[in-house]
Amino acid sequence: MEERTGIQHKRRTPIFRKHGLFRFSFFLIGLIVCEISVGQTNMVFYPFENQQNAVGYNPSFLTRQDKFTLSFFPASGMNVGYNNQDAVKDMLLEMLKGNQTNDIFQDAFKSMVKHPLFYQRMESDLFSFGYHSKLGAFDFRIKENMQLLADVQNDFSEMLVNQNAETIIPNEKQTFPAMTLHYREYSLGFARELIPQKLSVGGRLKAYFGKSSMTSDAYGLATGDQSGVYLQTHGALKTSAPIEVVSASDGSLKTVTTSSDFSVGDYLFNTGNFGVGIDLGINYRVNEQFSIAASVLDLGKIDWKNNLNTMEFVGNYNIDDYISVSPEGVITKNPDFSFENTNTTSLYKIQTSQEAYSTKLPMTIYTELKYKIRSGFQLNFINRYISVPSLSYNSTMLTGLWQINDKLQISSGYAILGDSYFNIPFAFRYTRNKAQFYMGSDNLLSVILPSQSDFSGVSFGMTLFPFRGKVKYKKQVEYLPFYRELKRAGGVK
Repeated sequence: MEERTGIQHKRRTPIFRKHGLFRFSFFLIGLIVCEISVGQTNMVFYPFENQQNAVGYNPSFLTRQDKFTLSFFPASGMNVGYNNQDAVKDMLLEMLKGNQTNDIFQDAFKSMVKHPLFYQRMESDLFSFGYHSKLGAFDFRIKENMQLLADVQNDFSEMLVNQNAETIIPNEKQTFPAMTLHYREYSLGFARELIPQKLSVGGRLKAYFGKSSMTSDAYGLATGDQSGVYLQTHGALKTSAPIEVVSASDGSLKTVTTSSDFSVGDYLFNTGNFGVGIDLGINYRVNEQFSIAASVLDLGKIDWKNNLNTMEFVGNYNIDDYISVSPEGVITKNPDFSFENTNTTSLYKIQTSQEAYSTKLPMTIYTELKYKIRSGFQLNFINRYISVPSLSYNSTMLTGLWQINDKLQISSGYAILGDSYFNIPFAFRYTRNKAQFYMGSDNLLSVILPSQSDFSGVSFGMTLFPFRGKVKYKKQVEYLPFYRELKRAGGVK
């Protein structure tokens, strides 16, 4: 019998709706969402170089900040954003109510199979302080980060949820990659104009403190001999989280629960998992019309050393009664076959251990081309690539940025976010003398027409300018260079 790779793994997926990797991924989402409010970066803000939190996209934008800036939670921003919004929204609401039934996870799984990639990226600035000096621009930030990436779309998962998908081609390895990260970062940024009004460069040093993590390299394998065809599970699921893994008497994975000694304070202020990283950025003005910007974020890793649980899969299950194999090796499921009604617990036998491990942070690469059409209006083309082995995805956006007046900027256009192709970004920035307010979304339709939107997310926040003096004079009149109008309450004298 020829070796058939990936059958087990696909076969494994529905059980994970009840016991394993899939459910555990959402267990971590629920844990984090229940314990902390966070905000998401939105690409639509990348062209807002003087929007105070834009320095999180490109550290070279620090050269555009005021002399002193200050922001703190919760005014610094709150939001949760994700694709596959209907399934995730319903599931999270049920989890927040305390409901974690198999039907909830099964519905979410079926919806996720429709997407090549499920992703969620959330960020929130807890505190930031910036200072612009003659040497350059500095800022210090404390940020909370949560990222989740998972891919459950493949031939076998399609066969599970799609009645028209009945066969699977053998000898094709089909994995179930997944990564969940929750960490806090402390960072110090610096930027300087190397060529005034033309070239700025910046960097940011980061220290990471991990709260929880999950990575999977589990896979399936089909083997055959004279006794029949078997599905086997191999590979490891590594976690660092306040959880307990419960095994059945036969050694199979039964469930995953929160640790009995779980404490919100211990979780949020965990310092046992440390890492370092850097951000790099550049902003170059080619001429009066064209300028370019680029940045690379989170070149770093975290070493996970506490709350460790590693599950090594060593399962084996005979499937002769449920499939047929053609002479060419194509595997076909029986018409009345149902994985939900099949007892395959032996497939999920695990060996547990506590092993330290490291994870590279998902690296984000931004590139931007800006074209100034006229004074007060420019076009922006932004691309964002998030690099993770087997889970990378790309997003692209075209927007127009309007300078309405000295206080108000707005931006809107069109965006492709991963595999979501119908998104209308919109954002605005409003600046007063002592503060700056901003709000925006990579997909305004998620607010206006949520039933027609796949991606959802809104960012908003405020930055203070505590030491900015009150403007005493109006803007100088060009044809009167030695005359300045004095501002008075109720008018100008």
